[in-house]
Amino acid sequence: MDKKEIAELTLKATNNDAEAQFKLGLAYFDGDGVKKDETIAFSWFEKAAKLDHIQAIYNVGYCYFEGYGCEKNIEIAKLNFLNAANKGYDEAQYNIGRIYFDEEKYDKALKYYLLSANQNHGPSLYRLGFMYLEGIGVEVNIPKAIELLEKASECEVIDAQVNLALIYEEGEIVKKDFQKAFEYYKKAALNGDVESQNYLGILYANGDLIKQDLEEAKFWFTQAYEGGLEEAKENLEEISK
Repeated sequence: MDKKEIAELTLKATNNDAEAQFKLGLAYFDGDGVKKDETIAFSWFEKAAKLDHIQAIYNVGYCYFEGYGCEKNIEIAKLNFLNAANKGYDEAQYNIGRIYFDEEKYDKALKYYLLSANQNHGPSLYRLGFMYLEGIGVEVNIPKAIELLEKASECEVIDAQVNLALIYEEGEIVKKDFQKAFEYYKKAALNGDVESQNYLGILYANGDLIKQDLEEAKFWFTQAYEGGLEEAKENLEEISK
């Protein structure tokens, strides 16, 4: 964002334009076109929230939850998350669901995860799938869990992809299907999951379950190592001897 855009936003924001206030808050929060300042960002989010800007209400909650630009206060964060959630904002529904889950208030967590999942919110779909998989707050329902995890995977949720890979590889609660497991590991790897990248490298290097391909193995070991997995460096060195 350039200086002209910041000036225009500032003018609109000072004239009680909620969207401009929200965007200006984002600019200060991210340091986009201005010096990063979480306190100023929080101030603009608060102004927009008072004008009933839903994302700003959520951001005020997020700032209180993390202590960005204000003193951390979980109770105030919850009030703002609930306000935005009840206005239909999926990210707020997800986060208040997480808070209720951590508080072991599973019925409330389920309610807000469902609201968010109905808007195709990936992390909420994953969390719901996990609840049905483990029987947390609901009865175990494996077909429902798989369906939700698959939807979360389509939203590129790495945890869902890894869990599906493990489920199909282990074959304990569904019919074992290595090809499906491999596909989900690859999806997670392409999304940057270093453990999946390293595992693909091992599969390609060993050539037991898939056709051996040392170049592919080197590629995935390199990706995992560059992503911070030290173990992958050892694997790369081993096949490079």
